[in-house]
Amino acid sequence: MAHTIYIRGIPGNTQVKDVRVHVTPGLNTDAPFRIPVGTTATCTDVKPDPANDNFQGQVYKWFNLTFSDGRTGWVRDDLLDLEGDLTQFGYGTYTSRTFAFSAGAPAPKPAAQPAAPAPAPASPAAPAVTVNVAPTAPAQPAVTVSVNTPPAAPSVTVSVNPPAQPATQPAQPMAPAAGIAAGDATVRLDIRAKIRAAPSIQSDQVGFVEPGMKVIVTSGEAGQDGQPFRWAKINFNGIVGYIREDLLNFSDNCAAFGFKATPAVQPAAVQPGSAPSASATLNTQVRFPSPLRDPYQVFQEFGDTRFGPAHKGADLSRQPGVPIYASGSGIVAYTMRCTKCRDDAPNFQSQGLGFWDPQAIRDPAWGYGFGNHVVVRYAWADLPSSMRDAMAAQNLSGGYAYVIHAHMSRIDVADKAPVTAGTQLGLLGNTGNSSGPHLHLEVRVSLSPNETNIFNRIVLNPRLMYDF
Repeated sequence: MAHTIYIRGIPGNTQVKDVRVHVTPGLNTDAPFRIPVGTTATCTDVKPDPANDNFQGQVYKWFNLTFSDGRTGWVRDDLLDLEGDLTQFGYGTYTSRTFAFSAGAPAPKPAAQPAAPAPAPASPAAPAVTVNVAPTAPAQPAVTVSVNTPPAAPSVTVSVNPPAQPATQPAQPMAPAAGIAAGDATVRLDIRAKIRAAPSIQSDQVGFVEPGMKVIVTSGEAGQDGQPFRWAKINFNGIVGYIREDLLNFSDNCAAFGFKATPAVQPAAVQPGSAPSASATLNTQVRFPSPLRDPYQVFQEFGDTRFGPAHKGADLSRQPGVPIYASGSGIVAYTMRCTKCRDDAPNFQSQGLGFWDPQAIRDPAWGYGFGNHVVVRYAWADLPSSMRDAMAAQNLSGGYAYVIHAHMSRIDVADKAPVTAGTQLGLLGNTGNSSGPHLHLEVRVSLSPNETNIFNRIVLNPRLMYDF
């Protein structure tokens, strides 16, 4: 008997229209695309959560799914329904749609038998889920909270499990205590906003809020990290913490806390870049050509976990000194030169530091681990069609792609300079957190044409934009 996996989402919560599909099991991996609620797929593998994240003691499981368009990826069981024969994965056979998380629940242990001959009373533990029958009121899935790390640092993930809600009640931000004024705000569409324990980027991360989700604002406070940002104290599904003001779009009712109404950025659907040759019509290319023209090897793909956390770009290996080119019409958002990179010792290892050294990776003198690097901004109209499709799927139509060209030996362009296809950006090198000559190509997307915090924006697979 065949089987079908359904993208379930969170029943009753109309804000959840699609779910993230991860490159490997675990919330600390990148999610290159989303799948709408109601989509069907087939399963090829099931694995327990690598971090042992759980809800009420039950560890989540991840399903490796194949969709009708050929794309594959991992989705957690609290967002899925099952139907058909799943016995090869340790489940049962289901004649109707069954909540995957409940179907994977272990049967309760029998109660210890008393000395008396009378049978033992029923265990107070929850009864076993009966296969073939969908539970009438499955527990509301835990709210998943993921945390992005500083530039180029390994991803960190935190799961926060709020009290179970009745299945008919959608998850809603909790109201503040009686008598306390409150406002509301929404997270920018191009970011997953970190929730901090205190108003500081050095404070512990207690969770995150997905793009476009609403939070309750209960106060505004000055930052404790010396940066020129205020922080909103928020309540989201029972998680209380702080989100920095530049990550939120505030409603008028937040004025009492010192926050001006900031409607979401809506760039024009067609807005060519600043290069003089940029066309007023959409680019007809499917993908950009590679930034390297000489023969090279793709050493590490997007999402690769062989050398640590999921890789956020693609690594193209070649001998040092070959040119790196812009692939289309855009503008140099900024350049960063590695002041600690020397000709005789250009990277961490050559200066006695370990790979991913936690201090060096956060040091701007090391280019935050990227060494010498150039960031080129490509506007919506100048992007290839494959990239526009990927951004539209993230509700980022009209936005911008910021492409990081890292580990260069030399930079040949200036900040804010216009570029066209074939403009030489610099030379391939081995600077920063690098163990050999290569180009690290990373793509971040934003709704802002003047983004100043690209490392906190959504990352996409470079193969969506480049042909290499």
